Amino acid sequence: GRPGTGWLAAVLCLLVTSPLLSPQFFVWAAPAAALALFESRASAVAAVAFAVACAMTTAEYNFFTPLYAGVAAAQALVILRNAVCLVALGLAVRAVIGVPPQRRSAEAQ
Repeated sequence: GRPGTGWLAAVLCLLVTSPLLSPQFFVWAAPAAALALFESRASAVAAVAFAVACAMTTAEYNFFTPLYAGVAAAQALVILRNAVCLVALGLAVRAVIGVPPQRRSAEAQ
Protein backbone atom coordinates (compact mmCIF):
# COMPACT_ATOMS: atom_id res chain seq x y z
CA GLY A 1 0.00 0.00 0.00
CA ARG A 2 0.82 3.65 -0.16
CA PRO A 3 -0.60 5.18 3.02
CA GLY A 4 1.36 8.43 2.71
CA THR A 5 0.20 8.97 -0.85
CA GLY A 6 -3.39 8.14 0.07
CA TRP A 7 -3.22 10.59 2.95
CA LEU A 8 -1.70 13.22 0.63
CA ALA A 9 -4.45 12.67 -1.94
CA ALA A 10 -7.18 12.91 0.71
CA VAL A 11 -5.86 16.16 2.18
CA LEU A 12 -5.25 17.67 -1.26
CA CYS A 13 -8.82 16.77 -2.22
CA LEU A 14 -10.01 18.62 0.87
CA LEU A 15 -7.80 21.62 0.06
CA VAL A 16 -8.71 22.00 -3.60
CA THR A 17 -12.44 21.72 -2.93
CA SER A 18 -12.45 24.07 0.05
CA PRO A 19 -13.97 27.54 -0.45
CA LEU A 20 -11.18 28.89 1.76
CA LEU A 21 -7.59 27.85 1.16
CA SER A 22 -5.64 29.14 4.11
CA PRO A 23 -1.85 28.69 3.84
CA GLN A 24 -1.58 26.91 7.18
CA PHE A 25 -3.81 24.13 5.80
CA PHE A 26 -0.81 22.97 3.75
CA VAL A 27 0.79 21.81 7.01
CA TRP A 28 -1.86 19.08 7.18
CA ALA A 29 -0.38 17.38 4.12
CA ALA A 30 3.32 17.90 4.84
CA PRO A 31 3.82 14.66 6.85
CA ALA A 32 1.93 12.72 4.17
CA ALA A 33 4.16 14.16 1.46
CA ALA A 34 7.24 13.19 3.48
CA LEU A 35 5.99 9.59 3.62
CA ALA A 36 5.01 9.61 -0.04
CA LEU A 37 8.55 10.53 -1.05
CA PHE A 38 9.65 7.01 -0.13
CA GLU A 39 6.68 4.94 -1.31
CA SER A 40 7.21 4.88 -5.07
CA ARG A 41 8.49 7.05 -7.87
CA ALA A 42 4.94 8.12 -8.79
CA SER A 43 4.25 9.00 -5.15
CA ALA A 44 7.48 10.99 -4.96
CA VAL A 45 6.49 13.01 -8.04
CA ALA A 46 3.18 13.88 -6.36
CA ALA A 47 5.03 14.87 -3.18
CA VAL A 48 7.40 17.11 -5.13
CA ALA A 49 4.46 18.78 -6.89
CA PHE A 50 2.95 19.40 -3.45
CA ALA A 51 6.27 20.88 -2.28
CA VAL A 52 6.21 23.26 -5.26
CA ALA A 53 2.69 24.34 -4.25
CA CYS A 54 3.94 24.92 -0.70
CA ALA A 55 6.80 27.08 -1.99
CA MET A 56 4.36 29.08 -4.09
CA THR A 57 2.14 29.53 -1.04
CA THR A 58 5.11 30.86 0.91
CA ALA A 59 5.92 33.26 -1.95
CA GLU A 60 2.30 34.41 -1.86
CA TYR A 61 2.93 36.06 1.53
CA ASN A 62 5.24 38.58 -0.15
CA PHE A 63 2.41 39.51 -2.51
CA PHE A 64 -0.44 39.72 -0.01
CA THR A 65 -0.92 43.48 -0.32
CA PRO A 66 -0.76 43.45 -4.15
CA LEU A 67 -3.07 40.42 -4.16
CA TYR A 68 -5.58 42.25 -2.00
CA ALA A 69 -5.27 45.26 -4.34
CA GLY A 70 -6.03 43.08 -7.36
CA VAL A 71 -2.61 43.18 -9.04
CA ALA A 72 -2.66 40.70 -11.92
CA ALA A 73 0.79 39.21 -11.23
CA ALA A 74 -0.15 38.39 -7.64
CA GLN A 75 -3.42 36.85 -8.79
CA ALA A 76 -1.55 34.81 -11.40
CA LEU A 77 0.67 33.37 -8.66
CA VAL A 78 -2.37 32.20 -6.71
CA ILE A 79 -4.02 30.75 -9.82
CA LEU A 80 -0.81 28.94 -10.76
CA ARG A 81 -0.45 27.64 -7.19
CA ASN A 82 -4.01 26.31 -7.32
CA ALA A 83 -3.29 24.62 -10.65
CA VAL A 84 -0.19 22.98 -9.17
CA CYS A 85 -2.35 21.73 -6.27
CA LEU A 86 -4.73 20.15 -8.79
CA VAL A 87 -1.82 18.53 -10.62
CA ALA A 88 -0.41 17.21 -7.33
CA LEU A 89 -3.84 15.77 -6.47
CA GLY A 90 -4.10 14.07 -9.85
CA LEU A 91 -0.60 12.63 -9.51
CA ALA A 92 -1.31 11.37 -5.99
CA VAL A 93 -4.58 9.72 -7.03
CA ARG A 94 -2.86 8.14 -10.01
CA ALA A 95 -0.10 6.79 -7.74
CA VAL A 96 -2.63 5.38 -5.26
CA ILE A 97 -4.72 3.56 -7.85
CA GLY A 98 -1.62 2.39 -9.68
CA VAL A 99 -2.33 3.65 -13.19
CA PRO A 100 0.76 2.82 -15.25
CA PRO A 101 2.27 5.58 -17.39
CA GLN A 102 1.28 5.63 -21.05
CA ARG A 103 3.61 3.58 -23.20
CA ARG A 104 4.06 3.87 -26.91
CA SER A 105 3.17 0.80 -28.84
CA ALA A 106 5.71 -0.72 -31.19
CA GLU A 107 3.43 0.21 -34.12
CA ALA A 108 3.39 3.90 -33.20
CA GLN A 109 7.17 4.15 -33.25
